[in-house]
Amino acid sequence: MDNNQELIKLMQVITQIDENLMETVNSRKKDVISLYAIVDLLVEKGILTEDEINKKRNELRREFE
Repeated sequence: MDNNQELIKLMQVITQIDENLMETVNSRKKDVISLYAIVDLLVEKGILTEDEINKKRNELRREFE
């Protein structure tokens, strides 16, 4: 296999990895949108308060920093 063929093969692998990452990112975006909808519904029904949500959000932020 010459260098050009190796380069083409490498580019194909990189392209596939990029496509897989984009699928993952798009899936995560949908997950986040769904979670926000659930949280909004819980607040609307009076099950959670904005303060409780902010407290938990801050805890999670600190945990993942």
